[in-house]
Amino acid sequence: AEMLNISLNTVLTHRKNIIRKTGVKTVSGLTFYCLRNGLLTM
Repeated sequence: AEMLNISLNTVLTHRKNIIRKTGVKTVSGLTFYCLRNGLLTM
C-alpha cells in the first residue's frame, strides 16, 4: 500500500474483490491461482 501510495483498506478491498471474482476461497488459493495462470512468478 505504501509503495502505491494507497491505504491498506484499499488493498484489502481489491484483494477481496479479486478473490470473489476468481472463485478461490483463501489468500493462499489466490496465490496458487496467480502462479498457475502466469500472473505471479517465483
